[in-house]
Amino acid sequence: MEPPHPSTEAQVRLYRDELGLDAVEAEEIEHLNAVCPECARTWQKFVELRRQQEAAAEPAAAAEQERLQTREMQARLDGDRRLAEQEVERLLAIEDAEERSETARRAYKHYRTPAFIERMIEQARTWLRLDHREALKLLAIAEDRLPRIRREIYGERLVHLATLRVLAHQANTLRFAGELPAAEAKFAEIRERLGREPVEEPALLGELASLEASLRYDQRRLEEADALLDRGAECFREVGDGVGLAKVLIKRGMVRYIEGDAQGAIPSYEAAVAATDPEDDPELAIAPRHNLVLCLCATGQGQEARLLLDVHRPLYRQLPFPVAPLWLLWAEGKVAGSLGESDAAIERLRAARDGYTERGLEFDASLVDLDLAEVHLSRGETAEVKRLAERMAHTFAGRGVDREAARAVALFRKAAVTEAVTLDLIARTRRVLLRFSDRPLRRTR
Repeated sequence: MEPPHPSTEAQVRLYRDELGLDAVEAEEIEHLNAVCPECARTWQKFVELRRQQEAAAEPAAAAEQERLQTREMQARLDGDRRLAEQEVERLLAIEDAEERSETARRAYKHYRTPAFIERMIEQARTWLRLDHREALKLLAIAEDRLPRIRREIYGERLVHLATLRVLAHQANTLRFAGELPAAEAKFAEIRERLGREPVEEPALLGELASLEASLRYDQRRLEEADALLDRGAECFREVGDGVGLAKVLIKRGMVRYIEGDAQGAIPSYEAAVAATDPEDDPELAIAPRHNLVLCLCATGQGQEARLLLDVHRPLYRQLPFPVAPLWLLWAEGKVAGSLGESDAAIERLRAARDGYTERGLEFDASLVDLDLAEVHLSRGETAEVKRLAERMAHTFAGRGVDREAARAVALFRKAAVTEAVTLDLIARTRRVLLRFSDRPLRRTR
């Protein structure tokens, strides 16, 4: 008995993609091989073409599905960020830190998204210089919530990325507090996690490199710090993150300046100036411009520093910080001093110093005192240098400052008493204090 013809209906449904190829292929081939070799060859070509089309369609469909999922996830994350702002605001309204932590710990539905972790990190960064202990408490809440993130929605990857950021900012906060071994342990954990599960996100890798560079600098591992900053800059350039790039360039310039290489810091600051726009972010833009003025003064380029300061003077005045006018006074005093205008330099530097003292910013006030000492020394006024040294020693007495900084101030005071202060000693004392200028001064008695 001759094999039956495949039905016209089946062939039409196949053509319309209403049937899979396998549903009619066996029946068709069996019939055609028996009764019509020519039709069999045509059919085989059709089958081959159809299979090629399906094979090409599968990755395209998968790519489209991934694109849709990414778009849907992005929409979810955007909504999560708006909700996280409200959640964090409500949480921070609880004044007692222990009650705040307990509220977060006991929550069942809230605080369970990567966006909440992201928002808590940003809040901790804001609080860092105000109170690093409170910043650590916020990061501890974020760390506690990491296991509660709904992995069936967000997946393991987002949780992994959030975990790395929490660890990195815990490390940076510990570094800020002077707890370098604890900070090192956090970065060791980051490296261990990355060894198990590498990431390819350049923005995150740039952030990790930048934060670790700060630790390496505080550990006096300067070559490693430089290499990390180079890596961070490369990552931020790759993703077109101008803000991240500018911060790395500013940090690299600051490292050079603090180490006494003001000339070497200038290219980094100039690049950071080019990477920042005062209209877009005046708070970020002021840093490289202000520091570039200081570098120009330190390298004997006072006229260039004055021109630059005149150009950017309006930027200082539009900043919302109460200390911004003090930055301007300090810069004006430095410029005047570099040009030999000692009366103007002393007037502005004293005003800046007194302003810092009134606000309890004693470390900054001591740095200005060193600039004042430099001007008075150039005028041969050793009694004024001695008075400034005594004032600095009193400021640092009984404070939890780094031993190296305390020794530097004691040596400066001893030299002032014997009228043996030199410009080189002032520069060395400044370098030591600048290394610890972001540390809080704490009473120890």
